[in-house]
Amino acid sequence: MRNLLHKNLLIAVFYTGFLLFASSSSFAEVTSFNVFDALNGNNISGGTLDWESTPWLEIGTDKLKATIKVKWFWGTDSAPQFSTSVKPDSSYITWASPLDWETIKIGKTGLWTLEAHQNGNPDFFSSFTLNEAPVVPEPISSTLFLLGGAALFIRKLRNRKVQ
Repeated sequence: MRNLLHKNLLIAVFYTGFLLFASSSSFAEVTSFNVFDALNGNNISGGTLDWESTPWLEIGTDKLKATIKVKWFWGTDSAPQFSTSVKPDSSYITWASPLDWETIKIGKTGLWTLEAHQNGNPDFFSSFTLNEAPVVPEPISSTLFLLGGAALFIRKLRNRKVQ
């Protein structure tokens, strides 16, 4: 009876120690999760991003060796447009941005949602709205428009002189 009690006590102590170790060392706590505009350095979490800029996600954690999975979703798509795993540096901060952002963003203006996954479930969210590219006419179009307008004006002047 005494050996059984010692055995059960030993199992309980081992199990409690294992749970404490697993809960304290497995997962890092995310302390910051913000999106920044690379062009001007502004925090755009929940805001807008200009077409010409690149978004950078800043993730702060309380552990150095924590691996955090980051997924970037566009609109209501269920498949991420970009996904990566990151680890913080000695300042407990890491940055993530799609390397091919110029290609990814084409045709995808509107709401972007970012998720951080620590243990399989999305733990942190942020979002921004990508503005449409400004419409700029081609230089040749503007030149042809001005030349056509000048030709019509000269024709009108000649018609007045004839009358």
